[in-house]
Amino acid sequence: MTTSPISPAFAEHFEATTQRLRESLTELLAELAARPDQPQEISRRFGLNKNLAWKIARIVTAQDSVDVVPLLPGAGGLRLALDAFAREGASPVTIEAVRRASAQFDEMTRTHAGDRNGLELLLSSLHPERIDRERLERSRKLAYQGNSATLGLQVRTNFCTSFLTPALGRDGWIDLALVRGMVGFRRLRAAGNWPLVTLRSYGVQGKITPIDPATQADEAPLLKEFCSQANPPIRSVVVGGETRFEMEAGPVGKSASLTTVFGWRLPAAAPIEGDGPDEVGEHFFRLDLPSERVQYDLLIHRDIVFPEGPKAFLYNLMPGHTAYPLSHQEDYSLPLPEKVLQLGESPHLTSPSIPKYRAILESVCERSGWDLGAFRAFRLEVCYPPIPSFLVLAHPLAGKDS
Repeated sequence: MTTSPISPAFAEHFEATTQRLRESLTELLAELAARPDQPQEISRRFGLNKNLAWKIARIVTAQDSVDVVPLLPGAGGLRLALDAFAREGASPVTIEAVRRASAQFDEMTRTHAGDRNGLELLLSSLHPERIDRERLERSRKLAYQGNSATLGLQVRTNFCTSFLTPALGRDGWIDLALVRGMVGFRRLRAAGNWPLVTLRSYGVQGKITPIDPATQADEAPLLKEFCSQANPPIRSVVVGGETRFEMEAGPVGKSASLTTVFGWRLPAAAPIEGDGPDEVGEHFFRLDLPSERVQYDLLIHRDIVFPEGPKAFLYNLMPGHTAYPLSHQEDYSLPLPEKVLQLGESPHLTSPSIPKYRAILESVCERSGWDLGAFRAFRLEVCYPPIPSFLVLAHPLAGKDS
């Protein structure tokens, strides 16, 4: 059983003070014969700003206490409204009831959350299915800006595309091809080297091979025709069984921004079927760069059929521990209101965020002997994703007896 991270004391205190505030405002409007379903009339009659009148009306008519929080005016706005209501004949007792309810709500907020922003974060944990996507994106943007300044670099669009096809020469297995790219990689200061892509056992015959056959053994597996420079300043670092490709230090600013595109294949990467009913196939994208936007596309050949389409998960890597399957690690789950889009079969794949994206995919298919029209496509886009994290697309595997 999963335990709620929100204490019952907070949930009860929040509900009680919110309802008390709503009831006091409802009684105030009723005393003045002001209809909450007509906020424009409230604005005109009491001389209130239209937005303030709309907020007060919505507080009274909201269906859920959680919906009230972003509508609550600040102390100054509430004071203006109560003064206007008093001038139009509201009784001191009713006015004081609203003030007292507001003070009790503010005390609840200070006790459990510190301030209104903290309260909204708490409520997003209490009701993760109703998280405010716009507010979360604003918070992520602040983190992106802070990480960019701290690390001294940023990326406009960070993308990954995974191709799944039946394996050649091995029935029941999947050949995997991966494209990883950074559009608008920009240094904000003369920072040191920064890892872009890490491959395990790169260059071992029969394991990982570059999509471009002209790639030399000691080179990064780049698709050079889609890079902004034919030979971008990337060095390779071998650590144990891994090869890390790093962007070297260089000039700063927008005029020196770079686009790099990597591509490699993993023959017979995984079986199509699972041994048990709960087994999943996972495709993950490690996010370490401050990025304005991330695009993750999963292209599945029509001859590969899974019981369901992929679902998206986002996992915090700060604890430093990675366990599989990633999509079962609830303790490290992060909010992800964005959903996977199903682009359909034989999709006309383009992206406004990635120049020549269709041409990149066609190049991979041509070099691999595939037909791009034979794939079903799924896409996930996230603005200002948190780092470090894993973005995961997971789907159940077909059972061996199915």
